[in-house]
Amino acid sequence: VARLKVKRDTTLSAPQPDTLCNGEPVLWFTPNMVSGEGFRYLLGPDALYQSFILYWKKVADADFEAGRYSETWKIGDESIPLKHSGMLLIDPSAVPVPMLSKAYIASVPGLSYAGPLEGARVGFGSYCIAVDSEGPRITLGKDLVVRVYDAASGTASVDVEIDGKWHLSQNRGGRVTILDRGSISKGSHRLTVTAVDRMGNSSLLERTVTF
Repeated sequence: VARLKVKRDTTLSAPQPDTLCNGEPVLWFTPNMVSGEGFRYLLGPDALYQSFILYWKKVADADFEAGRYSETWKIGDESIPLKHSGMLLIDPSAVPVPMLSKAYIASVPGLSYAGPLEGARVGFGSYCIAVDSEGPRITLGKDLVVRVYDAASGTASVDVEIDGKWHLSQNRGGRVTILDRGSISKGSHRLTVTAVDRMGNSSLLERTVTF
């Protein structure tokens, strides 16, 4: 029988803070939480590979014209790997009440969807609250190629109907393909495409097309 003694490593590495003005030790074997005046970031006990000092700072104020409905927070260093993403919550008090239902946590730059206000599963990076009140853009090109694009919260679902009948389709990278096209008779038909984004905004395209 082999007898071993195991000593837990509680040493901390301290990467350069890169002018971040706040730092807090996070330990690989426990749950961790860091917070500022406008955010909380929680890491589970199995999220880290090692203990280190986690730095963060506010990098921008809210700017409604620029699409940022909260302060922007830079959390950690993107070069540090995580086993599992953390849970990020950002104070939504600056968001106008009528817009709350269309608000989400966004990565910066770009304001692409990172997660819901109730908590976004994200790695290290820069984040703020953004609002999406417009539906996806739907276009119909040559050879009946349908494309759907939503630059903000992203497309959640696409439905295709032909002459009022739902048809099986696939949305791959914004290109919508009708999978049961062989069941459609040749001739003129009414094509209807409905796209909905993650914030519940919908768009409708209706065209008379020939198969």
